Amino acid sequence: MQTTKSTRWRCSFCWKAATEVKLMIVGPAANICDKCGEVCNRIIESRKAEIIEQRREIDDTPETNPALP
Repeated sequence: MQTTKSTRWRCSFCWKAATEVKLMIVGPAANICDKCGEVCNRIIESRKAEIIEQRREIDDTPETNPALP
């Protein structure tokens, strides 16, 4: 049996084959299926305010913002 790319590609997170999912995003070092992508998006959304605040704190230091005294 000849192996096609769609049966060789697997999600790097849940290990499902491309033939088992609706969408597989294939990258040079990792792949992600639609379901794992949805989980990642929910994590990012739930932490967005926290991440923004952390970035704001980093940007408000003299080391990273030369305009500050």
